[in-house]
Amino acid sequence: MKKIRIAELAKELGWTNKETLDRSKEMGIDVKNVSSSMEEATG
Repeated sequence: MKKIRIAELAKELGWTNKETLDRSKEMGIDVKNVSSSMEEATG
């Protein structure tokens, strides 16, 4: 699976880095900072 950094995802979504971090945490995704990576969902 391809990984994406929080900062890249924020840019794609048009959100701030903080918004993206906060929303990720709300969804139960363990991220610590904008350099953290997560796997892209497929399907």
